[in-house]
Amino acid sequence: MATWLLPGCTPAVKSMLRRDEYTPMVVVVALGAGARIQFDVRALTLTGQHVFMSASMNERNTMTMAGSITTIPDAVRVRWRAAPAPGQHWTTGAEEGDYTIAVRSRIPRDVLDYVAAKGGRALVLRFRLKDDAVLLAWDVQERGQYGLSWTMHGGDFKDPRIFGGKVVEPGWENPRRP
Repeated sequence: MATWLLPGCTPAVKSMLRRDEYTPMVVVVALGAGARIQFDVRALTLTGQHVFMSASMNERNTMTMAGSITTIPDAVRVRWRAAPAPGQHWTTGAEEGDYTIAVRSRIPRDVLDYVAAKGGRALVLRFRLKDDAVLLAWDVQERGQYGLSWTMHGGDFKDPRIFGGKVVEPGWENPRRP
């Protein structure tokens, strides 16, 4: 996946954009460990732009999207439903989760400047959906000589780093709720 490209933007168009108008981004969404299956999952910016959507989320499916949003949102509202009654459509379950999480104000300016300073970099926004919260983390994805790497991590959690099937760096989650 060419996540370092600016989808739909020619170099001439990119040069006309202010730095804050376009940030190459990847969005990753996963359900937190132990969370119930969530249905009709949807996330929108406060201006109504879709960030991600899924008919259902469980612990085994993770969504990764490049180019779903092109500007860093001030906040994202994430909503989902409980399981529908047997035989009912997945959008009919009771509204169960409704969380708004600040995004732009939580990412340090030096991280954004670093992404903008060189091609081949993208800001990765990671959302972890739990039964009682939505957590946000971020890092910078960089394309290098040996593939992709991730640096400048911050936020509410960090996934474990696994190499050769073994955990080489444990993950963590901030017990503070945003």
